[in-house]
Amino acid sequence: MRPDDPKGWSLLGRTDYYVGRKDEAVAELLKAEALGDKSREMYTVLGRYYADQKDWTKALDYFQRGEPTPRDMLLIGQMYVFQGNLERADSIYRAIIDRDSTARDAQFAMGELGKLRFRQKDYPTALTLLQRRIALDPNNGEAYYYIGLSYKEMKQYSEALAALRQAATIDTAKAERHFWLGILYAQQDSVPEAKRALLRSVELDSTSKTAAVAYRQLGFYRLLEKDWNGAIALLERAVQINAQDVQAWVWLGQGHQNSGNRNKAIESYKRALEIEPKQPDAAKGLQILQKGAPAPPGGAQ
Repeated sequence: MRPDDPKGWSLLGRTDYYVGRKDEAVAELLKAEALGDKSREMYTVLGRYYADQKDWTKALDYFQRGEPTPRDMLLIGQMYVFQGNLERADSIYRAIIDRDSTARDAQFAMGELGKLRFRQKDYPTALTLLQRRIALDPNNGEAYYYIGLSYKEMKQYSEALAALRQAATIDTAKAERHFWLGILYAQQDSVPEAKRALLRSVELDSTSKTAAVAYRQLGFYRLLEKDWNGAIALLERAVQINAQDVQAWVWLGQGHQNSGNRNKAIESYKRALEIEPKQPDAAKGLQILQKGAPAPPGGAQ
């Protein structure tokens, strides 16, 4: 191959990309482009490379000059979502569905379009699309998950619970499925079911912001059971993850107060009041402790 042969560099770059030598491939393809090659396949491969690198702007630019496949079009739709260009993403997903609504790529596009409608708070349309996705692929946990969240936002709680239970059954290793199922059970005062789902969520994910919420709710349940030490351990975990969680600090203060640890209770209430100066439960607890009164009987207030 001549050093100045653009087609040779382009062919070499595409070959290297397809066999997994992607770093070598991009250098060769960029050299081919600099030498004047305008192969549409070269541009498509560069689009895929930069999409893998999460450089959405470059990826979209190269895809526009290439010949993206239906699978590439799904990726392009996702990149437009990441960029906030929801109208463009919408048109791409619809074009994929219109081509053949039963094809696997179209099924995926239906799910993505349903998620897009969910983000836009158009819950009825999201449900229609996601239910079509389920009709074509009954074991799609993500579709059930967003169906559940859509019903939750529409305050149709029994339908939301049914969908979220199905999502958690299918996607057993995805923490957020169990988390939202647990939160919805908590909102419905179904305590045993909420505890079970939230415990599963923190088994799968113990470090995220949603994990902090799960630990907080589990800590609250321990307060209700008057298991002060158990509550303290869970609530301390919650504030370690999210030190701005006012309610977790308040409940942690109550746990310490009821266990007789006055200094720790004062410290926790003060942390809550630093974040929210007028938090009534923290202010009340701090006032009681600073007057030297004993912990109130009967648990968390």
